[in-house]
Amino acid sequence: MDIERFDIVKARTTLMYTVIGLFMAAIAWIVVSYFLSASLTITTDDASNTILVSENKPTRHGILTQAGISVSTRVEAGDYTVTVESASTSIMRTVSVGIGEHKTITLDLHSDALPITTLSPVTTLGASSFTAASDHLTFIDHNDADTPLYTVNTTNQVTTLDNNHSYVSVKWANPSWGIGLVSKGSANYGLVKIDGSSVSPITLPFTAQKSIAYAVSPNMTWYISDDHTVYRANGDGSFTKVYTSSDNVAVVAASNDAVLFSTKPSNAPRATGLAVLHQDGTKYQIAGEQYESAWSPLGDKLIVSSDSTTDIFDAKLNAIAPLPQGNVVSPVWLNDTTLLYVLGGNVWRYDMTTGEAKIIISIDPLVGTPSSIVPDTSGTFLYISVFRANFNNPTFMLGRVSLGSQQPPDGITAQHLNIIFPDVDSACTINYMNFTALSIVYKQSYPGQNCVSTARDAAVDSKVLTASEAALLNYQQLSL
Repeated sequence: MDIERFDIVKARTTLMYTVIGLFMAAIAWIVVSYFLSASLTITTDDASNTILVSENKPTRHGILTQAGISVSTRVEAGDYTVTVESASTSIMRTVSVGIGEHKTITLDLHSDALPITTLSPVTTLGASSFTAASDHLTFIDHNDADTPLYTVNTTNQVTTLDNNHSYVSVKWANPSWGIGLVSKGSANYGLVKIDGSSVSPITLPFTAQKSIAYAVSPNMTWYISDDHTVYRANGDGSFTKVYTSSDNVAVVAASNDAVLFSTKPSNAPRATGLAVLHQDGTKYQIAGEQYESAWSPLGDKLIVSSDSTTDIFDAKLNAIAPLPQGNVVSPVWLNDTTLLYVLGGNVWRYDMTTGEAKIIISIDPLVGTPSSIVPDTSGTFLYISVFRANFNNPTFMLGRVSLGSQQPPDGITAQHLNIIFPDVDSACTINYMNFTALSIVYKQSYPGQNCVSTARDAAVDSKVLTASEAALLNYQQLSL
């Protein structure tokens, strides 16, 4: 009996200590979790603002949506995107939270000017692949079925730079030098070199049977790929083979020192890798895909936008900063720490030093959808190509906004002309140009037509201008 009683007491004692141990462990876990858990507190300047917090993962997961002056939430250690929205604008910031860190950030919308809502018109000649300096603007007219290349000077005179080719795209090293992709038929493509007012064909190191992947750097070094090979163009017109792979390769973007290309195994439906090849032969590669990319002016950083993520990498493809938004369109660098890009109907500015993204212009859907952006060489203006999905005649128009104190020419009349131009009939095609002043630009399909009268009548009949206002405009004929 004594042995049995001893065993019972021993069992009860063991159970008691086990329960106590579990209780103490639970208390310890709660205490440790409390001190190691992280939190985010977001403050803003208006109780009507909406605060959103989401995890920066390949599939972004929202963890908080709430209105208020100050909102707090517990989070795991990691990277997050915080957004504060009002009815008129929005601001975003990427935030890294460490283990046990309790971070507070402030995002005030009223401390910043409201985004620009008026786009100053430049032209209804359907500008794409455009480049701008203070003294000239060059672009493809994608509203014209022949897609010619035009340039306009400081006297607002529009000139056909090349009407011997149909242009698909141009990639510019600077506003006077670029490589253009031209179509020679439904399936054949070629390249031309644009140097000032001179346009010359390029003899390729292979026979091009389809659209060509190529990239141009600021110092006029450029690259081209043909399925499994990457070539670098030499100044004498020859090409050097710089990379060959069993995978399919496609050149994407070039800096003065390196080229970015995508890689795709032959049996894969889409590209699965990205590689940077430097001129000294060193190569860096990561898994991933890209839709649009751009090197920073110094060539030490690279933005890559895709469905899965949008990140900024260094020149060795090490991720150094996530962008607050994913899958952005037309990313361009304003300087080595500032990015501009399109998302939805807005153009955003992202500052790497603060991790903040802000809307700089919001374009009314009735005006159109921004499709591509390019700052001029001085950083004075941002040019924006806008797609207008008219029912029977979808078109592009080009506008701009000031990035500084200088304002573009008065665009009020041009805004009105947006309603009726471009205007096309069997005899006349009528557009406007507002680079340094406002001119009506017309093309005559055959001799003997009075397109000036047609343009004036269109403006007056539409009640956009009075007869006296229409008579004062400058008219210029553009050769076909």
